[in-house]
Amino acid sequence: MSHGMSPSATPTSLQAAHEEGSAAEIDGGRPGDGGVHGGTPFYLAPERTQGGGSAATSRSATLLTEGGASAFGPSHPSAVSPLSPASDVYSLGVCVAEMHGGFATAMERAAVVGALKKAAGETTDGKAAGGGARRTSQPMLSSLEAEELALSMLAPHPTARPMTADVERTAIELAG
Repeated sequence: MSHGMSPSATPTSLQAAHEEGSAAEIDGGRPGDGGVHGGTPFYLAPERTQGGGSAATSRSATLLTEGGASAFGPSHPSAVSPLSPASDVYSLGVCVAEMHGGFATAMERAAVVGALKKAAGETTDGKAAGGGARRTSQPMLSSLEAEELALSMLAPHPTARPMTADVERTAIELAG
């Protein structure tokens, strides 16, 4: 059973619901299984919007490990679950682009992040267009380093994205 969130939810009411034990987890399901799916489309990784295979395959697939391999091996079609840390890296890549973009309007943000997604080898509708992360002709973000990080995180295939430890290390270098 799925429960939605009240449109009048506030941090205070959410904290109270948690403390009273009345908060309920939403069953997000998996793409293709008929469940309810959440998330803002602009931030969803391509594998989250394309389904990634049958529900049975998705449930039995192993998650990407920090070493980049799974029990099946890195090239097995079930080596990456549609719901993996790599999906989170993609979403965070959109946030990195937003943080380093200095956008004046939401329209400008959408155009630049869309161009970065395309440059990373993905069309704006979430389907892979080939290639991997590559630098755009002119920097669109505050620095080439930030742009390279965002491009690598926006790679259309989960195994082409950096591991979370690599993202953390690069982000620390960018900040320092």
